[in-house]
Amino acid sequence: MNFKELKALQALGAFAYAGNVGVFILAPFGWVIDASRRPGYVATLYQRGLDLNSAGKNREWMYINFWGKDSVAPTLKALVDKQEADLLKEFASAKIEYLPCAKREKYQTLIRRMDEKSYPTSEYTGFIEFEDFIFFCVMFSPIESEKRNLRKLEYVLQTVLPVRVNQPDASPKAS
Repeated sequence: MNFKELKALQALGAFAYAGNVGVFILAPFGWVIDASRRPGYVATLYQRGLDLNSAGKNREWMYINFWGKDSVAPTLKALVDKQEADLLKEFASAKIEYLPCAKREKYQTLIRRMDEKSYPTSEYTGFIEFEDFIFFCVMFSPIESEKRNLRKLEYVLQTVLPVRVNQPDASPKAS
């Protein structure tokens, strides 16, 4: 790889954080992490050589975010149940299923697939329940790239590591 190909704020690995929690994340092969802050996203991932706008047009990209465990969703199961209810309220005809995924020794993982006719692609969300927060990575992928991109999402779930950021009174906000 020629590192001159990387655009501003793009990298192959990053410390992404919100408040006092975060992760060390590696980009899957052929992809980059874009650390540009956008509403609702801590960071985005997409194919190397592109920017987020181009990746969006290709319908092939991911974003990451965190859920600080709270009384609304103190566990991964509670968060998934809440999100599923919210999704079905907004998209009554959505089809939601849970896919098998690689397990981690210390942390619970899960992949959810949602198909909604108003979406240009399927939406896949990979979750990891860490001690203080829940990491999630939302991926959009056309059906013809589904298997390859699910392997990329699994790579993210298998390699991402939790980090603690020392910022007093800075817990992540629910997204």
